[in-house]
Amino acid sequence: NLLACVQFDDALPAGADAYVDTMHRRALPGTGELPLREFLAVCDEACLGGVLSLEVLSEALRRLDVDLYVEALVRAAATMLG
Repeated sequence: NLLACVQFDDALPAGADAYVDTMHRRALPGTGELPLREFLAVCDEACLGGVLSLEVLSEALRRLDVDLYVEALVRAAATMLG
Protein backbone atom coordinates (compact mmCIF):
# COMPACT_ATOMS: atom_id res chain seq x y z
CA ASN A 1 0.00 0.00 0.00
CA LEU A 2 1.25 3.45 -0.85
CA LEU A 3 -0.99 5.11 1.75
CA ALA A 4 -1.28 3.85 5.30
CA CYS A 5 -4.09 6.20 6.32
CA VAL A 6 -6.13 8.99 4.76
CA GLN A 7 -8.00 11.38 7.03
CA PHE A 8 -11.20 12.02 5.15
CA ASP A 9 -13.31 15.13 5.51
CA ASP A 10 -14.63 17.97 3.39
CA ALA A 11 -13.99 21.71 3.31
CA LEU A 12 -16.23 24.73 3.62
CA PRO A 13 -15.49 27.77 1.46
CA ALA A 14 -12.23 29.35 2.62
CA GLY A 15 -12.48 31.90 5.39
CA ALA A 16 -10.11 34.70 6.34
CA ASP A 17 -7.86 32.50 8.51
CA ALA A 18 -6.41 29.24 7.16
CA TYR A 19 -5.60 27.99 10.68
CA VAL A 20 -9.20 28.49 11.84
CA ASP A 21 -10.44 26.78 8.67
CA THR A 22 -8.14 23.80 9.30
CA MET A 23 -8.85 23.37 12.99
CA HIS A 24 -12.49 24.42 13.32
CA ARG A 25 -14.29 24.59 9.96
CA ARG A 26 -13.97 21.23 8.28
CA ALA A 27 -17.15 19.59 7.01
CA LEU A 28 -18.64 16.11 6.91
CA PRO A 29 -17.68 14.28 3.71
CA GLY A 30 -20.09 15.23 0.95
CA THR A 31 -21.26 18.47 2.58
CA GLY A 32 -18.47 20.79 1.47
CA GLU A 33 -16.83 21.81 -1.78
CA LEU A 34 -14.03 19.28 -2.31
CA PRO A 35 -14.30 16.76 -5.20
CA LEU A 36 -14.22 13.77 -2.83
CA ARG A 37 -15.83 11.21 -5.15
CA GLU A 38 -13.17 11.96 -7.74
CA PHE A 39 -10.46 11.69 -5.07
CA LEU A 40 -11.78 8.30 -3.97
CA ALA A 41 -11.91 7.12 -7.59
CA VAL A 42 -8.27 8.09 -8.17
CA CYS A 43 -7.21 6.30 -4.96
CA ASP A 44 -9.13 3.20 -6.04
CA GLU A 45 -7.76 3.24 -9.60
CA ALA A 46 -4.22 3.62 -8.28
CA CYS A 47 -4.75 0.76 -5.78
CA LEU A 48 -3.41 2.95 -3.00
CA GLY A 49 -5.00 0.84 -0.25
CA GLY A 50 -4.70 1.87 3.39
CA VAL A 51 -7.27 2.98 5.92
CA LEU A 52 -9.84 5.69 5.33
CA SER A 53 -10.40 7.53 8.61
CA LEU A 54 -13.11 10.13 9.13
CA GLU A 55 -11.66 13.13 10.92
CA VAL A 56 -13.85 16.19 10.95
CA LEU A 57 -12.45 19.06 13.00
CA SER A 58 -15.48 21.27 13.34
CA GLU A 59 -16.41 23.67 16.10
CA ALA A 60 -20.09 23.25 15.22
CA LEU A 61 -19.96 19.44 15.24
CA ARG A 62 -18.04 19.39 18.54
CA ARG A 63 -21.12 20.90 20.18
CA LEU A 64 -23.23 17.87 19.26
CA ASP A 65 -23.92 15.02 21.64
CA VAL A 66 -21.37 12.30 20.86
CA ASP A 67 -24.09 9.89 19.68
CA LEU A 68 -25.44 12.47 17.22
CA TYR A 69 -21.92 13.22 16.02
CA VAL A 70 -21.21 9.54 15.38
CA GLU A 71 -24.56 9.14 13.57
CA ALA A 72 -23.68 12.11 11.34
CA LEU A 73 -20.27 10.58 10.55
CA VAL A 74 -21.82 7.21 9.71
CA ARG A 75 -24.43 8.82 7.42
CA ALA A 76 -21.77 10.88 5.65
CA ALA A 77 -19.54 7.83 5.16
CA ALA A 78 -22.43 5.73 3.87
CA THR A 79 -23.36 8.47 1.39
CA MET A 80 -19.81 8.84 0.10
CA LEU A 81 -18.80 5.19 0.11
CA GLY A 82 -22.08 3.34 -0.39
